[in-house]
Amino acid sequence: MQAVIIRLYAQFLLETDNQPLAAKALLDENEALVMSAKYAPVITIYQSLQARANWELGQQEQAYQQALAVSQSPAAANALEALIRANKVLFDYHSSRGNSEAALEAYIKYAEADKAYLDEVKTKTLAFQLAQHQSLEQQNKISLLDEQNKLLKVQQQLDQAQAFNNRLLIAVLFCIALGLGTWGWHSWQSQKRLRQLAEFDNLTGLFSRGHFTQVSLSAVEYAKTLKAPISCILLDVDKFKQINDSLGHATGDWALKEVARICKQQVREYEIFGRIGGEEFCLLLPECDLKHATELANAMCQALRGVDTSASGHAFVLTASFGVTDNTRAGYSLDKLMAQADKAMYSAKQQGRNQVQCYSTSQSVPSTPQETV
Repeated sequence: MQAVIIRLYAQFLLETDNQPLAAKALLDENEALVMSAKYAPVITIYQSLQARANWELGQQEQAYQQALAVSQSPAAANALEALIRANKVLFDYHSSRGNSEAALEAYIKYAEADKAYLDEVKTKTLAFQLAQHQSLEQQNKISLLDEQNKLLKVQQQLDQAQAFNNRLLIAVLFCIALGLGTWGWHSWQSQKRLRQLAEFDNLTGLFSRGHFTQVSLSAVEYAKTLKAPISCILLDVDKFKQINDSLGHATGDWALKEVARICKQQVREYEIFGRIGGEEFCLLLPECDLKHATELANAMCQALRGVDTSASGHAFVLTASFGVTDNTRAGYSLDKLMAQADKAMYSAKQQGRNQVQCYSTSQSVPSTPQETV
């Protein structure tokens, strides 16, 4: 059993040193040894380390299944470190898939386990300190009864006891400070995750409308200062309502994610891409003139035409209509850039969809919405 525990602890050190491959190899090497122990808490710790190592190696589904098994195991109640590690993997898994509700549930369980672990450590530490203190007092009483004639020696022992208590107090204060620091760090991490959920669209992973607007306003202002070109592309999935109504909302969600994935492959790192409506997406392109923006829109339009939709479980045509404009037509105003791109996009709809249109002053928005846009 000692060998099992030592090897598991070595695995934990490898994992914290960002060596998931070495950690996974060590786990696999000792799997039979761990299982032969038939000691549930140790097996639970082993499984949680497996889940974490698999997650670090990108084996997300396997990591998820292992972490889920640990979180549901009755033995996890006696292995809080394993429960903390498993819930962290579950939180990362659900967050990576945009499942905010499940991610929040996993995080709450993670925080509860972490608090319980800290409380357990604190209780054991205080109990140990109390036992030491009681033992010291008992020794002092015996020493005073047996050696009353040795006052100087007793005084020396008392001085030593005082020094020990001072060191003990310093250690307690350090533990408290460490606990507060850990709590503060977890609180900061939690706020960071919540902020990320607010800034990104859960379904597609693109910027939400609010965050897109905030970032785009700064980009437009910066372009205005430098008198640099800036363009806007607005795209709308063709006949999205028909896809939703005839094939179901799950297929509609698949279509939106696929559009976001394909278009994002064409986007450079510094360009701003967001989902601004149900099936509407907007792309702001700093340092890009109308010609290059139009070429990019055409590339996206062509890429969508070739999508194989069989992965959704249905065969259907996935296309989009694109509207393009730039600062030479709209000036340095985000509202005007988006409004002109929107008019151009509606012009593409009117002319048969599945195409790219650049803004011109003759274009206008239809007076009544189309049912099958």
